[in-house]
Amino acid sequence: MTISSGDQHLAELTDCIWHKLAVDSDASSDGDLAAGGVNCCRVPMVTEELAREALLSFVSSKCCYGRAAAGSLIIQELRQQTLCRVRCPACSGAKRKDRPPRKCPMCSGSGRRRCSMCSGRGSKMCSTCKGERKLVHFVQLVTMWRNSLFEFVSEPHLDCPRELLAKAKGENLFKDENPVVYPIVDFPLRDISLASRRGILEHSSTLASRGRILQQRQTIELVPLTEVRYWYQGKTSVYYVYGTDHQVYAAAYPARCCCTCTIV
Repeated sequence: MTISSGDQHLAELTDCIWHKLAVDSDASSDGDLAAGGVNCCRVPMVTEELAREALLSFVSSKCCYGRAAAGSLIIQELRQQTLCRVRCPACSGAKRKDRPPRKCPMCSGSGRRRCSMCSGRGSKMCSTCKGERKLVHFVQLVTMWRNSLFEFVSEPHLDCPRELLAKAKGENLFKDENPVVYPIVDFPLRDISLASRRGILEHSSTLASRGRILQQRQTIELVPLTEVRYWYQGKTSVYYVYGTDHQVYAAAYPARCCCTCTIV
């Protein structure tokens, strides 16, 4: 069984990221990666034992998956990749005062009522609306809160669905939370810097016209992904272990007794 990175460039890039993050975590937050809130814990590598335990746990949660294959398949190779995910949630608020006027029901909106003292030959000012013809019964304040999320996951070099990686748990690498956050600059992975800038500009252009941005947060997470290549009953196939909680995607698992289960 061999362990490879699957891409020498990504291995060098990961080392570059960790070298860049060897900074003083007490530095002030100014949008640079050297800001406070950086967590420099390396995501642990997935071993053969851990990959098998993750598969056994996954199989146990499926009513139609047999455990025999998970216990006896031969793991041949582990290909590891660490993805970067940037998230930019923003909370915005808008308020509006409504004073809905209503026609006075006592004078039908005329402001005057028939005089009862002169048998209706004259009219007098309506005592209900004071001649204003309309009534305001209440002042309605409408406040709307919205949470908007921009999310970007770096390109995976392994064939695992991106929608799973977007939901996967990751290791927090950087966090900035303020009324206004600034784009990340000089990140070793250029796509992350571009995504950070794009997310902040998107919030500014779409939310500012509808209300006021009250709080923004920007995070970078490391999401581990491992391709497990295995041999079972004369055939070679793969499954994937992803996220820090070691979720499994096994579309080609060989021991399924029915086809009614949905693979997630």
